[in-house]
This record gives sequence, structure tokens and C-alpha cells, in this order.
Amino acid sequence: MKVLILLIGVFASFTSSAQISDETCNRQTRDGFQFMVNRLPENLCLPREMVLFGTHPLTDINDDGRNDIVIQIIKSGFSDGDTLFTVVYFMNRDSSYSMIKRLSKLDVLYYKSYSADYFKDMREATGNQYIYNILAGKHGNPPNNETTFDGDKIKISMEPAVGLKYRFEYTYDVEIQNWRQTKFIIVDEELDPQIQSIEIEEPAPLITEFDITDYM
Repeated sequence: MKVLILLIGVFASFTSSAQISDETCNRQTRDGFQFMVNRLPENLCLPREMVLFGTHPLTDINDDGRNDIVIQIIKSGFSDGDTLFTVVYFMNRDSSYSMIKRLSKLDVLYYKSYSADYFKDMREATGNQYIYNILAGKHGNPPNNETTFDGDKIKISMEPAVGLKYRFEYTYDVEIQNWRQTKFIIVDEELDPQIQSIEIEEPAPLITEFDITDYM
């Protein structure tokens, strides 16, 4: 009888521990954007203490015939100056997903508004010129930027100033599970010719080395 009671106690303890360690799938989104997470597979969970901020169209990044997922996340309770993370998930053969990369420098920092007046007010309120430069850029305005995932390519475009545009292209390398830079194009209305293709030196920079603030 004592043995039976002991076994029941051990089983109850094991069950309790399993329930405690069993974490629920995080699928939080920023307010009003629940529809975005509803488009994602139910077995795709976000990192803890993060919320879904945006999604990219499905695309086959590694040329295996399966559509992979790229999303934007930000910490829960986000505020001005927080980092937007781009997270890449590859679809496995069993339809589950594996996180391949978590990139933090593809986009300018989150800000409630990107108007020049808002940045000016922020600088005056904080007195922090460094943060102002990082957020708003050297020209006093935040650069317009866009990142797209097109097959095995990541394309980044930005406008750090009026009449000046940068275009970057990175191509996925299966062997290193990373993207190598294959193009860098500058469009400058004040130069002749206006469009310049910059030669990529070897070893080609990786997407994990890209920092948008280097071009602000």
C-alpha cells in the first residue's frame, strides 16, 4: 500500500512539473492587428515577451519548394526608440517552422511618428542629440526605407535625403544559411551619371552585418 501511495505521489509530482514547464504559444500582436497573426500557421510561435508588428508575403527563400515566413516583431509594450526585429522562419518537411535569422538593423527604430516636427519635439524634450541623429538621420529627417523578401533575395531601399536613394540586394547562400550582398546602387540627382553601381568587394558583406544607421 505504501508503495502504491508513493507511486501516486511521484506521478502527481511529474504531472505537475510537466504542466508548469509546458509554455503556451505566444501569438500576441500590436493592438488592432490580430488579423495578421491569424494568417500565420498555428504552430508558429513568437519569441517570448515580443508582439507581432508586421508580416512579409510568403516566399521560398532556400529553394526547397516550401514557402517560408518572414515577420517583424517588437518587444511588448513598445515605445519610441525601440528596435524592430525581422525574423526569418524556414518551413520544415513536417510543416513545422525553424527560426533561421533574427535581424535587428534592417529598419530604422520604431517611432510613433516620422514627421520632422515630431523628431524636433523629441530632441528638445530629451536633449539627446545622439538619439536624434540615430532616429532622424544626419539630415534632420528619418530616411524612408523598405525591405522586401523576393525568393532568395533581400532587397533594401532607402532615401536618406531628398534626391538621394540607396538600393541594396542580398542573395541567400545555402551553405552558410545567410545572405551575401550582390548589389549596391546609388541614385543621386546631383551627380552625373545619376545612377551608380558600386562594385561589391570580396568577401561580400552579409545581411547580418547590415546596419541601416551606417547610411543615414
